[in-house]
Amino acid sequence: MICQQYRLRGNNFDDLHSQGISITTGIIVNETNVLQAVNDNGSHYSIVPSSGDISSWIETYSTATEKPHYYTTLLRGGVFMFQEYDVNWLDALDESENVVSNDTILFFAQSNIPTDYFLKQFIKPGLKPYCEKRYWNSFAKILIKREFEALKNYLDIMLIWLQDLNWPGSNIILDYFVEKFDLVKADFLRAIFISIDSNDESWLLGLLNVLIKKNILSKSECLKIFDDFSISNKDNAKLKNQIKILIN
Repeated sequence: MICQQYRLRGNNFDDLHSQGISITTGIIVNETNVLQAVNDNGSHYSIVPSSGDISSWIETYSTATEKPHYYTTLLRGGVFMFQEYDVNWLDALDESENVVSNDTILFFAQSNIPTDYFLKQFIKPGLKPYCEKRYWNSFAKILIKREFEALKNYLDIMLIWLQDLNWPGSNIILDYFVEKFDLVKADFLRAIFISIDSNDESWLLGLLNVLIKKNILSKSECLKIFDDFSISNKDNAKLKNQIKILIN
C-alpha cells in the first residue's frame, strides 16, 4: 500500500520533498505514532497509517490540495510532534453537521496532543472555541480511546462532564467511569463530596447515575439519596458517609 496522494510522483522521500513536503528520515515519520514509513526496496518507502483503514486516505486523492486528509496535512507540514496545538484541528472534530469518522477519532487518540487539549472546556476560563459543544462528543470519544495512564491525572476534570447529562459526550464519559470504576473510586468519591458541598444537584444526579449503571445503587435508592439532599436542610456529613459506605 502506498500513499495515494503522491502516486504520480512516487512516494520515496526525495519525491515527497520535491512536492514541498519536509521529510528527512523514516524515523521522523514513525515517531508520530500515527504514520509509519515502510522500506519497500532500498530507497523506496511506503507511508501508511500505523492503524486504521487506509481507504479513507486513498479516497481523498483527488482533493488532496484543497481539502487534504489529516495524514496529508502531517506530511505536507512536516510537523509530527504537534508542537503547536492549532485550533484549526478542531474543524475535523465538529459534529454539528456530520458524524466524525472512527479513523479521525483514532488519529487524535493516538497523537501526542496533550490530554488537557480535549478538556479545555472545563478548565477555567473555558476558552473559545473549546467551550463550543459541537466538539465535545468527539473530545469524549478521543479521550476514552487513550490509555488509562494518560487520563489518570485528569479524572477530576473529566468528572465535571457529568454536571449535566445533556451535554454532548456526557454519556460516553459516564460509561467510561462505569467501566473503570474500581480504578477511579477515590476521584469519584471526591467529586460526589464536592457536588454535595456546592449544592450542585445536577452534578450529584449525574454521579449517582454511574452508581446505578454499576449496579451499586438501584434507581429507588438513588431517588432516596437525592430526596435526602435538600438544599435548605441537609446533613452533609451523614449523606457523605452513606455514599462512602455504598461505594466501598
